[in-house]
Amino acid sequence: MPLRPSRIQHIRLRGAWRKEFRPDGDASPGDLPWLPAWGEDDEAEGSARDRPGVSEAADSADLAGEAAGNREVPVKLRHLRVAAERGHLEAMYLLAQECDDRVERIQWLTMAAERGHVPAMHDLGLASTALHERRRWLLRAAQHGWSESMAELGDVECS
Repeated sequence: MPLRPSRIQHIRLRGAWRKEFRPDGDASPGDLPWLPAWGEDDEAEGSARDRPGVSEAADSADLAGEAAGNREVPVKLRHLRVAAERGHLEAMYLLAQECDDRVERIQWLTMAAERGHVPAMHDLGLASTALHERRRWLLRAAQHGWSESMAELGDVECS
């Protein structure tokens, strides 16, 4: 009796995994931007000699694009957004830290705070303009042991 294909084999046969794991449609791994190692900044990426599979011409083209100001969304922000949209709390919080738009920042902080992310509760309390909202989020973060919120809550209560 032949074995029944597993779910993974079934997905591979249908080709659905390609849609799930290829972020730019028809891009091959050589076409995707280089991701810096954890903890490195975009500015500290190094030259093309430090990155496997990237030529000097591609490196200088990246620098020319950055100088002209027409750089696309950084790769780490795209990955943060994907993780945040899938429900990763720390990604929601980090994406909020990177947002320039106040409304979007508050939206990501609120989503993370409502799901129990304590630093997001603290930051949301600091970002709130209404006194009752400020007190509410700082109190929740303080109840979870966040000492900065405890100190800030004392200032809110005294005012």
